[in-house]
Order: sequence, then C-alpha cells, then structure tokens
Amino acid sequence: MRLVKHTLVLTWVLAACIGCWQTAEAQDTAADPASGPSQTIGSADQGQSSAPQEQPDTSPLGGAYLYTIGSVPELHSYLQPEFSIGQILETSPYNLTGSQHSVVPVTFPMGGLDLAVLGERNDFGLRYEGAGFIYDNGAAPPSSFQVVSLMDAVRFRRATLSFEDLFSFMPEAGFGLPGAGMFGGFDSGLFGGFGFDSGMGQVNPAYGSNEGILTNVYGAFSNTAVVQGVYELTSKTSVSAMGAFGVLQFSKGAQGLLDGNDYDGLVGLNHMISARNQIGLSYLYSGFNYVGSPVSFTSQAINLEYGRKVTGKLGLQVLVGPELVTFRDPPEAVLQKGYFRGTGSLAYATGRNVFSIYGGRYSSGGAGVVPGAETTTLSLSWHRHVTRTWSSDAYFGFSRDSGFRSLTSLTNVRAVTTGRHYDYWFGNLTLTHVINRYLMFDIGYEYQRQTTSGTCAGAACAIPLSNNVFGIGLSFIPRPLVL
Repeated sequence: MRLVKHTLVLTWVLAACIGCWQTAEAQDTAADPASGPSQTIGSADQGQSSAPQEQPDTSPLGGAYLYTIGSVPELHSYLQPEFSIGQILETSPYNLTGSQHSVVPVTFPMGGLDLAVLGERNDFGLRYEGAGFIYDNGAAPPSSFQVVSLMDAVRFRRATLSFEDLFSFMPEAGFGLPGAGMFGGFDSGLFGGFGFDSGMGQVNPAYGSNEGILTNVYGAFSNTAVVQGVYELTSKTSVSAMGAFGVLQFSKGAQGLLDGNDYDGLVGLNHMISARNQIGLSYLYSGFNYVGSPVSFTSQAINLEYGRKVTGKLGLQVLVGPELVTFRDPPEAVLQKGYFRGTGSLAYATGRNVFSIYGGRYSSGGAGVVPGAETTTLSLSWHRHVTRTWSSDAYFGFSRDSGFRSLTSLTNVRAVTTGRHYDYWFGNLTLTHVINRYLMFDIGYEYQRQTTSGTCAGAACAIPLSNNVFGIGLSFIPRPLVL
C-alpha cells in the first residue's frame, strides 16, 4: 500500500512539472492548433467565438433522444484517449449505514477512449469510460465501473436509421455515482443523471434501465439497445419509430435484488408548425419481466408532444399523456391502473452559461429493488465558463421510486408494501482549471442522501444513507489521432 501511495505522489509531481513546462513553453511560441475532433476536451480555446458554427439538432420530437442546442460538426475521423487520476474522501463508503462516522480515502484512476468514423452517408462512433475505486485503508476490495456506448447512423435521401447500444457495469446506482460525477465522467452526462451522451444525443432515461435506488455495493450490469428510424413525408411532416430492449442484472452475491428486462416500442407523427416549433403525437408500448418470478407488467401510453429548437441557444422538449399499467402476479387477478406520464427536457445556453434540465414521471422496472415502480425523477446541471481557463459545473438530481402494490408471493422478495417509496437526492459542484492544452485540474464536492417510507428487505437497499464526498483530480487529454 505504501508503494501505491508513493507511486501516486510521484505521478502527481511529474504531471505538475510537465504542466508547468508546457505552460512556459506556450508563452514563448504559439501552439499549433490540435487536429482531430473540433470539440477537443480541455482546449483553452473551448467556448470562444472562433469555434465552428453549431449544426442544428435533427432528432425527432417523438423518439429515443433528448433535444440539444446543436453540436459543432466534426471535420475528421479520429481516435481520442483520455486519462485522469483522482483522490476522494467518503464519509459513508460502501453504502452501509454503520460506516457514516468514518472517513475513507479512495484513489480513483479513470480512462476513456472516443472513436469516430465519419462517412458521406454513415457515421460510426464508439466510446469507452472506465474507472477503479481503490480503498486506501484496505477496508473493502477494489471495485470499478465500465461504460461502453456504440452507435451507428445511416442517412438516406428522406430517411435516417440509427442504432445504439449502451452497456454499463456499476458498483451501485449509476444515478449520481460518487466521484465519477465529480470529474464529469469525461463530460458524458451519465453521472449527472441524464443518461449517456452518445454523440447523437442523450437517450431519454425513460427508455433505459432505472438505476435510481441505492443498494449495498454489488455489481450491476445494464445494457440497453436502441433502434430508431425517421422518414420525412413532406418538408414539415415526418414519422418516427423507436424500439428499445434493456437488461438489468446483478452479480451473484447480490441477495434480494431482482434481475429483469424491459422493452419499448414507439411510433410517432411529427409536424413543424414553424421554423422553430414542432408538435407531435406518439404511442408507446412497454413491457417489464423479472428473472425467476411470475410477476410482470406492461404499459401503454399516448403522448402529446411539443418541441422548440434554436440552434446554439435552446432545445425544449415536452411529452405528456395518460398511461395504463397492467400488472400481473399469477395466480392473483390482473391489476390495471391509470397514471399520468410525462417527460421534459430543456437545454439552454446564454453567454458563458449552459443549463440543462430533465424531469420525468413514468413506470419503470423498480431498479432491481421493487418489482415495478412509478418513478419520478429530476436532474439539473449548470456549466459556466468563469474565465478562459476556469469553469464550473453543478449537478442536482432527485429520484423517487414508489412500488405499485402489495406483494408477498415473490420467492426472492420478503415483502413489498403498498405505497413504499425510496427518495434519493444527490448534488455536486466541481471547479475545473485548464492548465494547458493537455492537462486539467478538478476540485469538487458531492452529497448523497436516501430515505424510504418503510424498512428494507434484507440487503436489498442501503437506507437511510447520507454521504459526503470530497475530491481532487488531474486529467490528461493527449492530442487526438486523425484517421
């Protein structure tokens, strides 16, 4: 352990020396602009007026992706690696209530890789992010998270077809994972609670596996595959179709947690009523099943939709409507109940500030803790360029998962009481300093809290929980390789 600590200290000192040397060198000679992606992470020129003009967001109103304010077009295919190392202190590690009075140091190495292959009609992308959690006091074995996103988009004269697969392995709920969100997850958005940003946009969390309830530290495997097609009937009207299939599975040692899968199918009609405003209507069918359990349920919803896009400034998307849930627990009678369903997102940029808001209320798989839940979630983020080399990021997230009904027939859940709900809050604040073209320094604070209306069955969840996380990190983003 001493060797590990001495190695980390040496790494920090060498990185600081390299940063100082490169900063001094840059003062003497003008650095050549970095080739590769036009949005090179860590570039001190990021956000300046000389940046390429943003291209509009072309996502359909009724579809898998949230609206954005647009994106800077990439000019070349490229390969971009990223590395960071951080040190965090947790006051309640491992999500165990008995550890709340301890302070545990955790070393946090992290790496990522972006691959983009651009063609005349086809764009392919691959993104990987992974990190380790090394508990310096040896109180727990090392753990890690891994995130992989693969996407492919094909454009025809009047149609677009896209495919995406999102895989993650998490030691706990990905919604507000400690430390990862503090360093931005390399700007993926995943740890801010918005879903993984693939490059085509962020997948609506309503179509992915719900990971909004904190559990004891067990490995959770999640995979969501999304296929979407859009066909332009006229210059103002289009039809869209989306299909998604997701799997949530826990490691063998996770007693009392539910493995399951879900699927979604959506068809929608979208119409432009003006250059910036769009309305739509869609129908959504979803199904949820659990491994080794007869319990299942389906959901049908009709969405009334409104969207507004102003490239570089605003992306607003609202979908609301009734939802009918059909719950089956053989040999009991089938239960049907109506709910209000809605999701909404807002991306807004003004001056040096970029704001993002996501809110949703929808049926979900219950995060592996309850067999079906009505989920209410809210996420907010704020990014600000304080100066040319300093920026700040703030995230806030809330999730409430309420069980549908009373169940005692499940073999792997002792009892799920009517109206039980799990409330989870998290928030973090990070300050980032761009040392030079290749190095960034981060310092941040994060808070987690979870409560419930009742007692938890076995080791299924970690409640009540209050966790404070303090951390610093250093990121290295080398020059991208142009393909």
